[in-house]
Amino acid sequence: MPILGNDMDRVLAELQRMNSAVSEDDVGVLPTFIWDGAEYNCTRGPNTKGNLWGAGGFTGDNNLTIYVRVLDLPPTLPQPDQFITFEGEEYRIDTVSKSSDGAMLTIVCNDPDRAAGTVKRAMRDM
Repeated sequence: MPILGNDMDRVLAELQRMNSAVSEDDVGVLPTFIWDGAEYNCTRGPNTKGNLWGAGGFTGDNNLTIYVRVLDLPPTLPQPDQFITFEGEEYRIDTVSKSSDGAMLTIVCNDPDRAAGTVKRAMRDM
């Protein structure tokens, strides 16, 4: 077996999990978010709530990651600095990226009131 065999199996399993994260059978039971006045199904990713110290004091550090099927969205996709509402809370879109096959969109958001000049929270391995 090649050295990368086990790693490739893990990557393939993760890709299959992502692609099957949202299926037609799940519609109606998935969480939803509101963007551009319309409601869309999604799969929830990491969500953190907290505060960061920055110039002028503490600022909100609420982060959210959601995964959305590209086919469920209109041709004009969400863009950074636009806003979404998830579970009654508003978030500003920070980054938007497509999966390698173009089927899934990853939307990473943060608190809309987050102050400029604050350093992003460091990501740690869990």
